[in-house]
Parts: sequence; C-alpha cells; structure tokens
Amino acid sequence: QGCRNHFGPDAEADLQVWNLTLGMLGTEDHPSLGAKAAESHGLLELVHWLFGNHLERFDNLTFEKKRKGKFLLEAAKAAMGLDDVFQAEHRKMTRSQVQTAFNSYVRFLSFYAKAGGNITPKCHFMLHLIQRSLFKGNPRLYTTYRDESFNGLL
Repeated sequence: QGCRNHFGPDAEADLQVWNLTLGMLGTEDHPSLGAKAAESHGLLELVHWLFGNHLERFDNLTFEKKRKGKFLLEAAKAAMGLDDVFQAEHRKMTRSQVQTAFNSYVRFLSFYAKAGGNITPKCHFMLHLIQRSLFKGNPRLYTTYRDESFNGLL
C-alpha cells in the first residue's frame, strides 16, 4: 500500500516484476542481478524507495548487514542522480552534465563496492559511455543494447 501511495495509482502495473527467478539473483556469496538494462532501470526507483523507507529495519541485523544496507542506499541515490542526467531530453550534453553523470557514477561504484558489489566489465564500459557522451550525446537516445549478452550482469 505504501508503495502505491508513493508511486501513484498506476504503481501496481508499473512495478510488477515478471519472470524474476532465484537464478537471476546470483548466490549469497556472489549477489548479482542478471537483468538487461531496461529491466534494471525499471527496478532502480523501486529499490531506492524500499531502502530509503525501510532502512530502519536493518537496525535489528548484524552490524555488517546494516552497513551494507546503508551503502546500498547511497549507491541507489547516486544511480538515481545518473539517471536524472540521462533522462534529460537533450541529445547534446554539456560538459557540466557529463561531469555530473561521471561523478554520480563514480559515487555509485564506490558505495556499490563498499557494500560488497562485484565490479564487472559492464561497470568499466559504463565509464567509457559517460566519457564519450560529450561527443556522442546522451546515450539514452542512441544506445541499442546490442552488447547486452556481454554486459548481462549488474
């Protein structure tokens, strides 16, 4: 109910996750989300909202799990900042927008790694995508996800 109040009356349709399997979530030793970019993008706002509104539930867990929860919330905030830059309707990105995107992504990587996240080739690829956006423009408007099989893990 709280989620529906936050996201609006159509939240149920917008927030449904189809065909999510345990295999897509990795293992306890190697947690990951095996999803394509569009699927991951759709989950970002939900994860940000869940951690932001329920972090106090981590108080009853071990110190390490509570710490990971805080780091993951900060990583989600940084990812939302990157998403805000890419959601701009501008094809051409200014130097300031590219720098903001780069800073947000580096902040995301930092907190993600502190939370125990695995830095994959996709993470490195994303740095180059942001760097090239000054010359190629907003990647949201031209990336084709042709390389999804190579970048399948988040």
